Amino acid sequence: MTNKTSFKNIEDFLYQEGKTFVIPNYQRGYKWSVREKDNSKTAVEQLMIDLINAEKKQQYFLQGVTVVEDNDNNIILIDGQQRTTTLYLLLWCLGHENITKIDLQYDIRQKSKDF
Repeated sequence: MTNKTSFKNIEDFLYQEGKTFVIPNYQRGYKWSVREKDNSKTAVEQLMIDLINAEKKQQYFLQGVTVVEDNDNNIILIDGQQRTTTLYLLLWCLGHENITKIDLQYDIRQKSKDF
């Protein structure tokens, strides 16, 4: 097994032709839209604020994402599934033209693929 650290921009990370992002069944369900306190911002709201306020030429780091790639062209998300799902949903809501090239599979939710 080769351990390799690489830095990718969002486009290079998400648009990997022929690859499926797999969120394994041991991961928790999607929780980034849940408020921790009554008046607090959700993680999604804070990300949107940060992205809106970021300067166009500035690099914006979302923290590391830990993955394992298997021989079946699956990218198994060990850490970073909430961020990856949020970015996918954001691109989908914005009507991004290449969204159909991203394959995201939640093992814990059978109907997530239908959505």
